[in-house]
Amino acid sequence: MDPSSHPFVQITNLPNIRDIGGYQIASPSIPRSVRRGIFFRAADPCKCDAAAIQRLRDELGISTIFDIRAKPEMDKNVNTEGDVAAWEKRLKDVSADGNGTIERVWAPVFKEEDYGPEQVALRYKMYGTEGTEGFTRAYKAILEHGVPNFARIFRHLAYVDPAKPNQGVLIHCTAGKDRTGVFTAVLLSLLGVDDDTIAHEYTLTEIGLKEMKPFFLERIMANEEFQKPGGPGRAGAERMVTCTKDNMLATLQMMKKMYGSAEGYIRDACGLSKNEVEAIKRVFTVEGKNSAL
Repeated sequence: MDPSSHPFVQITNLPNIRDIGGYQIASPSIPRSVRRGIFFRAADPCKCDAAAIQRLRDELGISTIFDIRAKPEMDKNVNTEGDVAAWEKRLKDVSADGNGTIERVWAPVFKEEDYGPEQVALRYKMYGTEGTEGFTRAYKAILEHGVPNFARIFRHLAYVDPAKPNQGVLIHCTAGKDRTGVFTAVLLSLLGVDDDTIAHEYTLTEIGLKEMKPFFLERIMANEEFQKPGGPGRAGAERMVTCTKDNMLATLQMMKKMYGSAEGYIRDACGLSKNEVEAIKRVFTVEGKNSAL
């Protein structure tokens, strides 16, 4: 499938970037859809050069980037283009031109202590398990560990003013697949997008990361958990880089079983008020039929 037929944006050195707007919102009477131009998801943007950053700001209207990676992941980026310090300098240099700023906000899902060998091995094992159970367990951990900073991001979205320019938000982890995918699914569910559509949106990462898959597979296979006899092996590594509808549908059912709904998670776990939740809905809801494709 050609990425140009899907809601992707072509940005140099930034795979898997797309606008989540355009999807239909369940409504008994008036047709409604998710507002475009407010929320984007992507893989790690740290290799974007000044021209790409200018496009994020000037064409997409992005003013805030939430980086939900953990410190050990960022420490792996030791090259000049990819490390965080160099990335933040490029953001500041572009912002200094007087045409608007982009702020990077570090909001990790997992803490540094969650990246010990045993914890990483367990997560890899879950992702590599056949069926939906492993992914559901891994995504349950994302929901639980992500509460403090997911609350921070949801609260930011509640105070976005769509009437003003440059209010766009970009969220990313390393691949823009799992942590980013879980947050996006919760947001779309809150807005009233049906589960099947949310699961479809999740699978678009198969297209967004198509060229990066060999790189991610190689890195996963380097982990000793995938080298052990009887371990997940290459088949498990391939499952880990795959986005299936069944995995997301099972995750949405798990979330509803635990919290009642996306709103239940955002209010009861993340601590947002009823007014803040309603504000998020107002920010993202527009009347009329639309299409994300």
